[in-house]
Amino acid sequence: MNRMMLILVAVVAGLYLKQRSDAESHRIRSEYQRAKASVADNCSGKASCVVIYVTPWCPSCKQLKPLLLQALERSKTVLDTGLKLIVGQGKTPAANEEEAMSFGAGAVTDNDGAFHKALAVESYPSFFVLDQKQNITLRGQEAANQFSRTFLGPR
Repeated sequence: MNRMMLILVAVVAGLYLKQRSDAESHRIRSEYQRAKASVADNCSGKASCVVIYVTPWCPSCKQLKPLLLQALERSKTVLDTGLKLIVGQGKTPAANEEEAMSFGAGAVTDNDGAFHKALAVESYPSFFVLDQKQNITLRGQEAANQFSRTFLGPR
């Protein structure tokens, strides 16, 4: 199913790109690559997924960044729980993109606010644990504790 969806997205993106300027085409290709990476993220097929919503301007998010980078690296070896960072609510989409790129492949942007709305984010950073059906099972401090135990605890 995911493979068919990716093929369909690729075909539509290819047709759309033919009608755009080079600068616009580059931007759209970048968004397509990010969407493709998001579909194949490390939460797929896992029993749960820790989602952390951060913003480029948040002082607490900036302080947390070294731990988030460490957790992203560790998430590659955790079998039952995935990790996704979402960067949004920046002053501009470019600010979100820049911050997401600083995390590498482990982050996606929320330029349209869809994740922000769906998760009902109230503060930054915000922690959530989702099940396989993407239902929120934990939020706030309980989710942050789960994140810490899973990705920062002793191995």
